[in-house]
Amino acid sequence: MLDLKVPHAEGLAGLREAMPALLVHALTFFVVGMAWVFHMYLFALKDAIGDRMIRLIMLALFFTTMLPFGARIAAEHPFGSLGAFLLTFSVLANTITIWIMAQTDMSERIKALWLRHGLDKRFKRHTSLTVGLGAACAPLCFVSAWFGYGYLLLACLQILVTRPRADIIRAEPGEAAV
Repeated sequence: MLDLKVPHAEGLAGLREAMPALLVHALTFFVVGMAWVFHMYLFALKDAIGDRMIRLIMLALFFTTMLPFGARIAAEHPFGSLGAFLLTFSVLANTITIWIMAQTDMSERIKALWLRHGLDKRFKRHTSLTVGLGAACAPLCFVSAWFGYGYLLLACLQILVTRPRADIIRAEPGEAAV
């Protein structure tokens, strides 16, 4: 995903030299992983994948492919604004695309399960927070790259907070999912 370069120095000096690239790589990896988890979760909720969903998947993949470019710039210029902005914008655009995907072609059975278990509110709350913070942090990256890195870190932390509920996906309408 990111072209990590071998540091010129050895030992701790080499680790110190490679640290910005390693941190950007880790953040980018977890953001891509989070997007993959949500895509898999959303596909499990769909009865069928229609033409609109295929176009949305392609759009999400486009924004995902922007991440390595932003990550490379950020790794080479860790305190520069362009890399942090591209990473932040890509995550923001991908989140918006995933939110649209969640609203597309969802079966009535799944909608009822989501409403019954409060997942609809939780998903909207987390998505609204991610989109709102991303919309605020993206332009602020040109003030300081740390706004973008902070946003990426918060997006990564959502993996711990927003756990997909496979038990609800498998529950039949008359069953009580825990």
